[in-house]
Amino acid sequence: MGVISDEEFSCVKGVIFDFNGTLFWDSDQQELAWRNFAKEIVHREITDFEFQEYIHGRSNDFIFEYLFGRPLPQEERIELSEQKEKLYRQLCIDQLPFQLAPGAAELLEKLKTENIPRAIETAPRDCIVFEDAVSGIRAANAAGIGKIIAVLPEGDQEHFRNMHEVHTVISTFNEFLDNDTSWHIHRPVS
Repeated sequence: MGVISDEEFSCVKGVIFDFNGTLFWDSDQQELAWRNFAKEIVHREITDFEFQEYIHGRSNDFIFEYLFGRPLPQEERIELSEQKEKLYRQLCIDQLPFQLAPGAAELLEKLKTENIPRAIETAPRDCIVFEDAVSGIRAANAAGIGKIIAVLPEGDQEHFRNMHEVHTVISTFNEFLDNDTSWHIHRPVS
């Protein structure tokens, strides 16, 4: 059995992607930027558990409130966001050239060829969400998304395989593309 069956895929009306960490594999840079930020600005370490539960896939406002233990004024949040993003941008520049995750460009092209709408982080019901964060998976599930596929490196998959919200876990978009039966869809001609 492939990642998603013909029957399941024939009902798909769109595909939703998380960009950071899913289409663009920058999770290492994001994580290092947050860890460096916490160490330099908040003067504390972030545990792996904290990172998965309270940082990864969350908004800066949520993260700052968590790290500082209180809500922050907007002006301070803006300044702190810029400091964190400066750390992140430098880490990305150090990793040039940028490229999409393996298989992502091919999957996007196939979706375009099949006239399947694509979006980044919107939530219609008859869609597939590709996500790499616990909070993003929970949000997609809460939004009633039809299929949630976790996209993670091999070593990071075990926790996600045990999540009832996750339909399946893949390492690269090539695993989705290699499922030949997914693309034999019968759509009405408009």
